[in-house]
Amino acid sequence: MSLRIKFTSNTSTLLITVIDTDEDIARDDQTPVFEYFVHAGFRITHNFGGYGLGLFVIKSLVELMAGVVELQSTIVQGFKVCVTIVCQQHAGE
Repeated sequence: MSLRIKFTSNTSTLLITVIDTDEDIARDDQTPVFEYFVHAGFRITHNFGGYGLGLFVIKSLVELMAGVVELQSTIVQGFKVCVTIVCQQHAGE
C-alpha cells in the first residue's frame, strides 16, 4: 500500500492517492463500497474484517468539503482511491 499527497498552489488543489496492490475490487463492488456497512465481496471481509465504514466516512467528509472521491481498480493489479479537494483561500494567505 502506498500514499501520495500533492498540493498544487496555483489551483489550491489537494490530491490524496492511496494505492493498494494486494487486492482488486470487482466492478460490481465498486459503487457499493462507498455505502456504510458494505464490503467489497466475501474475500475482503474474510481476509481483512472491519465494519465496512472506511470509504463511506472518507466520501462523506470529502463531499462536505465539496471534494470528489474516485475509485479505480484493475484486476490483479489492485485498486487506487483518489481524493481531490479544492481548498479555499482566505484574505492575506
